[in-house]
Amino acid sequence: MSSLSKRLQFFKTAMSDHNVGAITMSSRYVVNTILKQVPRTAKIVVECGPGEGVTTRALLQQLSPESKLFVIETNAQFVESLKKIKDSRLVVIHGKAEDILSVLRAYHISSVDIVLTIIPFSFLSPHARTQFIKDMHSMLVSGGGLIMFNQYLPVAYNLLKNFFGTVSLVYELRNIPPCLIMSAKK
Repeated sequence: MSSLSKRLQFFKTAMSDHNVGAITMSSRYVVNTILKQVPRTAKIVVECGPGEGVTTRALLQQLSPESKLFVIETNAQFVESLKKIKDSRLVVIHGKAEDILSVLRAYHISSVDIVLTIIPFSFLSPHARTQFIKDMHSMLVSGGGLIMFNQYLPVAYNLLKNFFGTVSLVYELRNIPPCLIMSAKK
């Protein structure tokens, strides 16, 4: 399938599922910015809302053979696409990002090195936003990072500052639509 066909398919899926916050896949510029923030030595990485897996595939190319990548996605079509990625380090979960703590507990994971989240924060209630950031902070190891991307408004910026202190903000214009990438370290 061509890149344009993949983007059109993603767009169709996004338009039919109100839980999908992006209208197209992340650009290579967004993915490259994210990869610069994920150390190859990260052992446990979580990706919330990976869509059809553009960032997932790039992460798997970068992470070490000992790493584990947990992805949690609500859209069934995207889950099927993710399951086609043949890599023993990848664990695909059909579920909600808000349930990631209980999902990880089921795998006997108590802490993670990096959390990437693409979920549309503007879709969540203020309470759900706060709880999600609190949960992400609690499961990160000291020095671990939370990267939020494909955000179109800085809805979570103040929450991130409250929990993490320092938050870096990158505005990537070479994405459709342009997006924010917010990063915080524990």
